[in-house]
Amino acid sequence: MGISPEQWDLVKDLYESALDLGSDARSAFLRDNCQDPNLRAEANRLLNQHDKAGTFLSTPAMGSFPLEAEAPTEKLSEGQVLAGRFLIVRFIASGGMGEVYEAEDQELRERVAVKIIRPTILAQDNAVAQFKTEVHLARRVTHPNVCRIFDLFRHRLDDGSAQDETVFISMELLHGKTLETRLRESGRMSMSEALPLAGQMASALAAAHEVGIVHRDFKPGNVVLVEGPGSCAERAVVTDFGLALQSLTSDEGGFHPTGQGVLGTPAYMSPEQIEGRPATAASDVY
Repeated sequence: MGISPEQWDLVKDLYESALDLGSDARSAFLRDNCQDPNLRAEANRLLNQHDKAGTFLSTPAMGSFPLEAEAPTEKLSEGQVLAGRFLIVRFIASGGMGEVYEAEDQELRERVAVKIIRPTILAQDNAVAQFKTEVHLARRVTHPNVCRIFDLFRHRLDDGSAQDETVFISMELLHGKTLETRLRESGRMSMSEALPLAGQMASALAAAHEVGIVHRDFKPGNVVLVEGPGSCAERAVVTDFGLALQSLTSDEGGFHPTGQGVLGTPAYMSPEQIEGRPATAASDVY
């Protein structure tokens, strides 16, 4: 279904307003607040999609891997060593793809973050190969406002059992709150607060677009605000290029999107993503 930008804004408003309502109340709310049956159906589809994905819909997915509503767990324990190199220091968070931990890289003697990928995701066909591709793409973006991705590793138990293999990604360890948390705790930012951060985020996306990478899930939850040393201003760092797909660049410099499908977080998706059409750099700008 093709809808205009103005209609899409209405769909998003309906979706966000009805999100916390029960199923019966949602139907009544949509009926009372929207006369267009097509727009009501689109808002209802987003709400159903949110319900199926559970709380993990707001976390990034990788490629076409489904998100399963697994309970947050701490798979690793403090002091455990992964791949003979990464000493687990503490648990940080759990999301749709897996768990994130702070670890010490014992070879380089520095702290990093490691993202453990859920076994249910790894069970998908060609999962590891796709993760390797994602890491390769992410490493092409070098910018102070983009979270650095280092490498992908495998860890097996002493018996070498493939069934108990752990696959994880090492990345830059960021100390700070997400922009989503900041807005939730402190409310709307002033122009003087928001403008420098907006400029940094735009620069980060521009760096990705220059090498042909589209983020596809750009939202406040994927931006970490890192405090600068001393009186230095904080740094906005764009994270989780898990949905990023490379776009082939033509001789004329135009983007030719390679990935399709409804992936991302509905409240922040561009109209073309919602409709399952290819995403381009313009989708991130939206």
